[in-house]
Amino acid sequence: VEVSHGPPVESLEEVFERYAPSGEMDGKTFAKVAKDGGMIQDKFVTLGEMDLIFSQIKARGKHKIGFDQFKQGLEKVSQRNGFQY
Repeated sequence: VEVSHGPPVESLEEVFERYAPSGEMDGKTFAKVAKDGGMIQDKFVTLGEMDLIFSQIKARGKHKIGFDQFKQGLEKVSQRNGFQY
């Protein structure tokens, strides 16, 4: 996995920690991870859809997500891009 700032990383945990060192990630950062990783493609997933995905994975009443929700969100983005796990 390559991210735009810093050296290449080897795991999703490392990506999450790099973008969310506090252990929590907001919607803007979640979209940035997807954009930096080349997952936002106007044909399939737009920034607006990233907001929708984030609202689906975050806990009700919360504004940030943890690592497990981050993985769920990336799975949803991948599915919308036509990839299956």
